[in-house]
Amino acid sequence: MKLDNEAFSQIKKEYIASIPEKIVQLTLMFDQAQNSKNKTEYRNELYRLVHNLVASGHMYGFEEVSKIAIDISNIIQIVPDNRNFNEDEHRELSNKLIILLKLLEHIVQNQGN
Repeated sequence: MKLDNEAFSQIKKEYIASIPEKIVQLTLMFDQAQNSKNKTEYRNELYRLVHNLVASGHMYGFEEVSKIAIDISNIIQIVPDNRNFNEDEHRELSNKLIILLKLLEHIVQNQGN
């Protein structure tokens, strides 16, 4: 089933409207993945959120979101569940997440344009 432009535009608007909640979730999961005793659960949730952004970024034409989300996914995947991110991993993950969050905020402010 192929969506017409109007239907796709509406779905894209709904996606953009959901981004502020995604920003909150990403921030919360990153903090929890670092500070919680149950790091694995939060890290897995962070990975799931980021992985979803890889797919949705491609679907809605936000390729930079997808690229950065892939980088974040790769960092999360290389760190064993039973340990914290080391200093370099944490710094790289933090930097990439900041870029992703700013990019998502920019998409919301500009309504995807």
